[in-house]
Amino acid sequence: MSGANFLDTVKKFVDVMDKKASSQFMTSCRRLTTAGGTIIALAHVNKRQNDNGEGIPAGTSDILDDCDCAYVLNVLGDENAPEGKRRTVEFQQKKARGPVVQKAVYSYQIIHHDYYQMFISVKLVEGNEADRVRYKTAVDNEKANDLEMIQAITGVLKNAEPTNQKDIVAALISSDSISRRKLIDCLKRWSCSPDEGGLWDMTKGGANSNCYRLLA
Repeated sequence: MSGANFLDTVKKFVDVMDKKASSQFMTSCRRLTTAGGTIIALAHVNKRQNDNGEGIPAGTSDILDDCDCAYVLNVLGDENAPEGKRRTVEFQQKKARGPVVQKAVYSYQIIHHDYYQMFISVKLVEGNEADRVRYKTAVDNEKANDLEMIQAITGVLKNAEPTNQKDIVAALISSDSISRRKLIDCLKRWSCSPDEGGLWDMTKGGANSNCYRLLA
């Protein structure tokens, strides 16, 4: 027997929450691969991600344990491109019984209701470009975590520039949800170049104070 069999998705063929059923299903799959066939199966991840923001395979561990190779696909981010919005995703190896890559990054154009065009738009992302996308995604995620403080600080800086750190903290510390330490950390974190995700510039003022101004 030869050729590949695509299962889209595994939960349509077996109850992935049932350990016994999943184990029996993988035993059947093993008989097919032993005879020379190949099974490429797609499965879902949980809505909840792990501490690193990565997908967690849904269901029991039996299917992952019994397969020969498994990857989890994580979305790195979306970006505007000349041909439209492109999404970049990363495949991370979770199981392997052979010499396969640990990670692979691809991008594709987001085209609703035209899967063929979306499929042919897929391209491999390598080297510095993959690192750039990972870095941008990390910066965007951190900004999302700091969103409340960023909006508050930006509001203060729009009204008076440059503004020293003491005045910024004094203007915002009354908010129960923002602490002094977190405000200072946020000010320092985003006082960098625009290429690094910076939002404001920091210069030294009188009495060695830190003064901030919004980047143009």
